[in-house]
Amino acid sequence: MVNSPPSWIFPRALDNFVLGILFAIIYMKRTERNSLCNKASILAPLGALLLFLIFVTYAWLEWKYSIVRIDYWYRFEVIRFLPAIATFLLLFSVFLPSSSTLCRTLTWAPLMLIGLVSYEWYLFHSLAGELHDYIGQASGHVSVYLANTLLPLVGTFLLSVFIYFGFSNPILAWTKARLRK
Repeated sequence: MVNSPPSWIFPRALDNFVLGILFAIIYMKRTERNSLCNKASILAPLGALLLFLIFVTYAWLEWKYSIVRIDYWYRFEVIRFLPAIATFLLLFSVFLPSSSTLCRTLTWAPLMLIGLVSYEWYLFHSLAGELHDYIGQASGHVSVYLANTLLPLVGTFLLSVFIYFGFSNPILAWTKARLRK
């Protein structure tokens, strides 16, 4: 059973939004754009590096101690706040020249497709957990491990692509056309 965080934890959900709002404010201040372009060459790669280090650290902790679980780490707020900071820093890549390596990497077509369907993919992520519960623990079996990881990953991604291009995108296009009138 997953314990919900106690009500006294601050900032709870505020940290999910505050950095995005802060970046939107920074982005809209066009007078500071030149100084942001100079700072972006440091901040964006720092965000990418921090995000990579967070993933490596979580993977190592899970492998070494089997403790990287939301129901354990929620009390530290670290599980959400560090990736939020890394993503905030990575957002500064919009101020980088399009020829930079980081900008070219982030605009790579497969990553852009993942970004397009990410909301739909998020909506179906619980199906991956259900499939994991249905298949069971790998217990050292590579085929069961692959079925637990690749099958839900690919299946929910393909479902998300179908939902986005079949439903979400046409609805968005229709809505934008109606708003223009």
